[in-house]
Amino acid sequence: MTRALPTDVNQLRNALLDLLTQDDRSAAARPAVLADIAAERQRQHAEHGDHAPDSPHMTDRDRFAVLVEQVGEVAQQLTPNGGGNPWRLRDELIQVAAVTLAWLDRLDELDSIPF
Repeated sequence: MTRALPTDVNQLRNALLDLLTQDDRSAAARPAVLADIAAERQRQHAEHGDHAPDSPHMTDRDRFAVLVEQVGEVAQQLTPNGGGNPWRLRDELIQVAAVTLAWLDRLDELDSIPF
């Protein structure tokens, strides 16, 4: 059975929420992950201030550079010399998510997208 593709923002949000909540294991872990992302955002802001991804002083180009750096650290964890530590990989992924969320929040604050 195929479903029609969402045609508006609310339908898209609902479809994404359906996908995210279908797996009980991921739904159970989600609060901890979201808490870790929030804590990482606070840490980034405390450490970097006006140079943190959530700062209005950062440009999209600056945020992109930070995001690419974080993704590079994820990639490094996946190399043979990365250590193979799943907790370190998780930490790096949390940092990627925190930077991404900060950027998305900033875009929403600027009303540059209709969400």
